[in-house]
Amino acid sequence: MNYCPLIIICLTFIVSGNPSLRYREKVFNQVRITSDVLYGSNNNYRGEVTDLYLDVYEPVDDTATNRPCVVFAHGGAFITGQKTEPVTAALCEELALRGYVTVSIQYRLGTSLNYTSFVEAIVRAVQDMKAAVRFMREHHSTYGINAEKIAVGGVSAGGVTALHYAFMDNEELPSEVDTTVLGGIEGTGGTPGVKSDISCVVNCWGAIGDTAFIQADERIPVISFHGTEDNVVPYDAGFAFGMSFLPLYGSAAVDRQCRRLGITSALHTYEGMGHGHGVDERMDTTVALTSSFLYDNLFTAAPVVQTPSRIQRLPNRSPVRMVVATGKAKKDFFSKRNTAGAIFRPDGKTFGNARLNGKRAASGGYLLRSTQVE
Repeated sequence: MNYCPLIIICLTFIVSGNPSLRYREKVFNQVRITSDVLYGSNNNYRGEVTDLYLDVYEPVDDTATNRPCVVFAHGGAFITGQKTEPVTAALCEELALRGYVTVSIQYRLGTSLNYTSFVEAIVRAVQDMKAAVRFMREHHSTYGINAEKIAVGGVSAGGVTALHYAFMDNEELPSEVDTTVLGGIEGTGGTPGVKSDISCVVNCWGAIGDTAFIQADERIPVISFHGTEDNVVPYDAGFAFGMSFLPLYGSAAVDRQCRRLGITSALHTYEGMGHGHGVDERMDTTVALTSSFLYDNLFTAAPVVQTPSRIQRLPNRSPVRMVVATGKAKKDFFSKRNTAGAIFRPDGKTFGNARLNGKRAASGGYLLRSTQVE
């Protein structure tokens, strides 16, 4: 294959901390917590209006203003729990020390002990998490986040919430749920009119009501952590929270469905462990794997390359190159759009995809300078 002369795409960026480690390793020493930020309100399961609050975790002395954000929900079987719960708080703090802006939300709790009521509790939690995502996106400049790089996650019931957030839509709600009272999956709890799109899911020993909710066009990367001996939320499939009327499909089943459909999924199994592996026992491992996964899927897998204002011709050899094909391509890995293409490593294997924003790009090879995002 003949390539046109390679072109280096020069990007300007500002990075705080060690640029080679940010978002993957600890690069900050302290975290600032802004507590009890009002992000919305909605009716609880008794029909009473409830204010909704969240805590924001940010690294101290960080000058970056375009940071990824992860919104977490605590556990507690949708009956109990709070946003300062230790495991959730530890995840928020550890990721903030790596440069992320993290959020722990309080969501509406309460349910009667029957199937319909529990499903409604899940929907209320999803609605609240969506309101929190809309709030953070609307106030992205206040908290220095990238509005296009927001992930959600949770522990136990919070993981259940995050998975349903990503994959359940209104058409998949059980017929027993009265949406005229509860509302749709998007909810109306706060910051209406702002999109609630997310980029990734961090599932800590959570589950989903039906793996059929996960569809091929819902290409949201998922990382999951789960113990094989979990008797509260099933590792694979079973009943959750000790409720024989509440079947859920755990992380193993979620991973199988995602992989079957070609959705990025990373399942980390803790052999012989029960529900929640504990802050002291496996938190370092969980955080390290999570930060690496988020980095790879928020930044590396589909990097955005801005159209250069100045270009420099280089020899044909380069460490990383992107091939842009104009019109129909003979190779499957070429995009049919002239503004996108595949990135190749020196050994010829594909490294990921990229797109050029702005002007039309001529077909040919482009040298990509490794970028470090804020």
